[in-house]
Amino acid sequence: MEENYLIEKWLNEGLSAEEKLAFDRLENAEAYGQIIQEAQRFSASGQLPPISLDAIAKRMAEKEVLERPSFKRYYRAIAAAAIIAMGLLWMWKQTPITSYNTEFGEQIVILLPDASEVTLNAKSQLVYDTDSWKDERKLELRGEAFFDVAKGATFEVHTPQGIVRVLGTEFNIKERSGWFEVTCYEGVVEVETTTMTKKLFPGEEFRWVDGKSSLENNLQDTPSWTRHLSSFDRVPINEVFDELERQFGVNITLKIGNPKALFSGAFEHENLDTALQEITKPFNLTYSLLTKDTVNIYDKTE
Repeated sequence: MEENYLIEKWLNEGLSAEEKLAFDRLENAEAYGQIIQEAQRFSASGQLPPISLDAIAKRMAEKEVLERPSFKRYYRAIAAAAIIAMGLLWMWKQTPITSYNTEFGEQIVILLPDASEVTLNAKSQLVYDTDSWKDERKLELRGEAFFDVAKGATFEVHTPQGIVRVLGTEFNIKERSGWFEVTCYEGVVEVETTTMTKKLFPGEEFRWVDGKSSLENNLQDTPSWTRHLSSFDRVPINEVFDELERQFGVNITLKIGNPKALFSGAFEHENLDTALQEITKPFNLTYSLLTKDTVNIYDKTE
């Protein structure tokens, strides 16, 4: 496996059992561990913000901690760790970034410094700068989240596909590959893309899919996914299966004639087999569970 890939997953505590064995076999694995241990000794709480792969690589290169496999190299790595740790702590203090990430099937509730509340859906990321929060309420989102924003200064959510601005309201943002959707539940929401700006009022939903925009009606008072139910209104079925993957942590392969067929319906996040039936039956599809986390979807043949 690629070394940078393993290091990045190790920093985010996301290594599988097989990846952990591969990481432990890396020539520099012991030195990486020393850097983190020494850095924690300089932290009053023993806990540090997430450290980036670039920061580790830069400091390792600057101090030449790792030279050649030898007894001498091992002790040089430990001696340099404290210096590197101090440098990393300085970098963290210059960029006090708070980051939240969810895994497959996971939801978390985040309380922001102004008492605004964010519910983060599965396989999503939320990032903001704690130092500048009082002057600028701005976040970055990858994935999907429901926001209950406390009244105050302008509140901005930046995504790869557009920016959402509010003063105090409830809204949901879904930003997935090729899909950007903003739903207003309370107050007024302003959505800005590369080509347009649109204001949304309660009950309105803005969609930007493959470069085309539309305005839909929404009758719910909160997003269904916060109640462990994924619901869809005329959404391509391949997008529905993508969401099922995120909620159940499975890999789905579509072997169907029309992956863009529009689906209206829902599935609960409790039982994979039941969820698959809810999606496949309306389209006369069938499925097979190859393993507990691998699913193939087929057109049903008479």
